[in-house]
Amino acid sequence: MASPEETAAGDGPVPHAGTTAGSAPQRRRLVARTVTITAVVTFVATQLAGWAISRVADSVAGAATPALSVESSGPIVSPWDVTIPQSPDEVAGALVRPETIARWALNQGGGPSNRVRIELVVSGTRDRAVLLEGISATDVDCATPPAWTAIAATVGGEVPVREVEIDLDAGRTQGTPKADPSFGEEFRFPLQVSSTSLEFFTVTIRSTAADCRFRLRVDFRDGGTRGSQLVDDGGRPFRVISPRSAAAHMEWHAADGGLWTPTKVVA
Repeated sequence: MASPEETAAGDGPVPHAGTTAGSAPQRRRLVARTVTITAVVTFVATQLAGWAISRVADSVAGAATPALSVESSGPIVSPWDVTIPQSPDEVAGALVRPETIARWALNQGGGPSNRVRIELVVSGTRDRAVLLEGISATDVDCATPPAWTAIAATVGGEVPVREVEIDLDAGRTQGTPKADPSFGEEFRFPLQVSSTSLEFFTVTIRSTAADCRFRLRVDFRDGGTRGSQLVDDGGRPFRVISPRSAAAHMEWHAADGGLWTPTKVVA
């Protein structure tokens, strides 16, 4: 006869009636511990998932927002030298405000002569500093200057501030910092900008030998990431035209009401 400890039909030991291994209180304690552990694990996993999602969202938002803000004045001519496709007879008597001469020439299908200036206001978009590493011309396309009408200034001039110069005739597209004659100071890249610290530049692009179209590129480093911001003239390239091949020459002269008018130069 089998003893109480022996198995019945090979199903394993049969516990005594007084054994507590499978008692109801112990099972309740085991269930309670399991529920508590599960709740803790669930809480921790939820917190980690939320943190990860937040980091990813911040990363995506940061990637979508440019680290740099660059505002451009558009092309400025100083002095007011421009080259246009019209003949002297077609534009003689036109009245133009001096601050709009560059835009007037562009609207005629021409542009500034020999050099064009572009004022830039550069700032960071975040609290931390972004390093400006340089300004250069890009997408440069130069051709033989056209036989158009060149209009020269009779007065003019301005004092550059934080000036960067680019000489396309020399094949140099990288901007070279120039000393400010009003302060006698020269600056060098890199410079720091942020959302509360701005920099102002006057970029002068020269070509006395060609008809050049180009955009500007501002290079920066945001932490360990390098990037660049392109600047153009409202979606189209900037332009500078050499008047060396001009078929006719004119000069700006003062008219009434603070306006200026192009007058044909008599040889």
